[in-house]
Amino acid sequence: MSHGQLIKLPALSVMDLNGKDAEAIMHNLTTNAIKSLQVDQAGTETFITNVKGKCLGHGFVYRTHDGFRFVGAPGQSEVIAAHADRYTIREDAVPVTMDNEVTAWLMIGPKVSPEKEAIAEADQPGPDGSASLSYCSVVLEGTMAADAYSVPWCSSNKCGPDKSDQTWLLLTPAKADVSASQIITASKQVGRIDDAADVQLVADNDALSTFHRLRVAAGFPWYGIDIDDSNLPQEINREPQTISFTKGCYLGQETVARLDALGQVQKKLVAWEITLGDSSVMPETNLKLYDSPEAAREMAEPVPTTKSKPVGRLTSVAANTDCGSQTCLALGFARRSHFEPGTLAYGQIGDQEFTATVILPDSSGRNESE
Repeated sequence: MSHGQLIKLPALSVMDLNGKDAEAIMHNLTTNAIKSLQVDQAGTETFITNVKGKCLGHGFVYRTHDGFRFVGAPGQSEVIAAHADRYTIREDAVPVTMDNEVTAWLMIGPKVSPEKEAIAEADQPGPDGSASLSYCSVVLEGTMAADAYSVPWCSSNKCGPDKSDQTWLLLTPAKADVSASQIITASKQVGRIDDAADVQLVADNDALSTFHRLRVAAGFPWYGIDIDDSNLPQEINREPQTISFTKGCYLGQETVARLDALGQVQKKLVAWEITLGDSSVMPETNLKLYDSPEAAREMAEPVPTTKSKPVGRLTSVAANTDCGSQTCLALGFARRSHFEPGTLAYGQIGDQEFTATVILPDSSGRNESE
């Protein structure tokens, strides 16, 4: 992609937890350390877990002047707010659902010059020294401002990870008449883009499809698509980014700690690169993968004569447009035999076989050679 893209997202989950006891309640709900977060500075990625250690939510938490803000995939705010209410007895902590109060804009690239990037990130180190979840307030016009968050949601390089890509989420007041040109101009002023003319607006019907294509390219999981409340945090394969094993007690901590001590889960979410062969038809989500072409072919029959166990299941699939029509990218769960990058699995679309290779996604936070 030679241009940056500005995507107007139709929905996100944005929930504020306000009050003098918001820190204690947010600490009790999250898998990551939040007490070290500073007001209006970098946030942290986390799961919201129930008492059984299952994932009720996934997103980013930032400290605000009044408490904390959670930002994530749509459809989570009401559940997390009710969860916070349930475990708030006498504490002063009030969840406020902000989904309908903000409009979400996503600026994806293009890469800025190293000098501007250094200026934009210099005062925003994350809790672990990373600037990947930085925050700032951006003035749009007069006194109107937008909350702006750097998030690892998208990658514009689908032939291989490009770790210099940046995704910049801006939340503007829903009642304000904010134009795309204002967002682009403000982004240029704070050093997020070099050239306002080098940004294309993606809206309406194209917004979601473009976003999810770039999200899958980055290997970033989306709650409600790749994750739900049946999953354990370690199954999502983002422990370094989302779990603190030293923060102390929280809901579900015993289950999470036990899994860490055992050192294994039976399935994990991984990124797949799919080679389609002679067909350019992409597999659908929920399609199962097998450990041999013969097993995939047999299980695609209307009445299989044998029962082969799947080794994977696709949850997100996206076109790999920069690399030709014969490949696509996907996220999906893999069994333990297929956790490692380079491991092969096989699937069937009608009479067409395809090969799926486990790869290391851009948003993993690890070196792709590991």
